[in-house]
Amino acid sequence: MKTRFKLPIILMAMGVAFISSCSKDDDNGGNDGGGAKTCRVNTIALNALGETSTSSVTYDANKRPVEINTVQGSDVSGSKLSYDANGNVTMIEEYIDASKTIHYKEEYTYTDGKVTEVKFYTDNGGSFGLTEVQRYEYSGSEVSKIKLFAIDAGQEEEYGYITYTYTNGSVTGMDQYEDDGQGGSTHVLRRTITYDTHALNYKFFLNFLFEDPNFPAANYPVRDKQEYWDSDDSVWEIDEDIDYVYTWNS
Repeated sequence: MKTRFKLPIILMAMGVAFISSCSKDDDNGGNDGGGAKTCRVNTIALNALGETSTSSVTYDANKRPVEINTVQGSDVSGSKLSYDANGNVTMIEEYIDASKTIHYKEEYTYTDGKVTEVKFYTDNGGSFGLTEVQRYEYSGSEVSKIKLFAIDAGQEEEYGYITYTYTNGSVTGMDQYEDDGQGGSTHVLRRTITYDTHALNYKFFLNFLFEDPNFPAANYPVRDKQEYWDSDDSVWEIDEDIDYVYTWNS
C-alpha cells in the first residue's frame, strides 16, 4: 500500500467486469464468489468516467498471477509479481509503457507468514533508490499499526502511522496520522471501505485496486471513500469516493 498523495477529487462508479476461464483443474475460486465454479480471471475490464481500461492477467505454473498488463487507449502499464516458496508476494515491479521498463518496485518481508516490512523504491536514472519503509505491528493475527518512514539522505525518519478498523475480518476503516512537528500527531487521512457479501476468491485483485497484495479483506469492496483533513478550514474533504459494480462473465 502506498501512502497518500494529493489527488484530484474523484467521485464515480467504477464498473468491474471479470472474464474467466473455468476448469476442473483450476483452483483460484468461484467466479460468482460462492465457490460453485473454479475459475481463473484472465481479463479485468474497468469502466470509469467513460474511460475503459482492460487488464490481462498472466499466471505461472503454480497458477499464481505474475503479471497484470493494463491498456487504456494508447497507454500501457502493468505490474509484475514475484513470490517466495510459501506463495507470499515478495516483490511487485511496475512499468508505465509498452517497453515494460521497471520504474518502481516494492519489496515485502514476512515473519511467520505475516508481512512485517515493505520497502519502496523508485528509478533514479537507471538505479533504484529507497524512498520509504513501512513496518507492520500486529494484535494477534490482525495488523494494528503500520509505521511510516521516509528516507532522507539515506537515513530513516519516522513521519507517521496508519491504523486499521476491522469488521468480520475485513478492514473497514483506515486512519493515517503524521508528525505535527511539536511532539504529537495530526489525523490527516481517513478511509472507509464497504464490502458486498461475496467471498473474495481473487486475492490478487486487492493489489489491483488497493496496491496492497496483503490487504485484509474477506469480501469484494463496493465502496472506497477517502477523506483528507483540510487544516485551513478545519473540515474533512473528500479526496476519492469510488463505487465498484461487478459483472462476472465466464
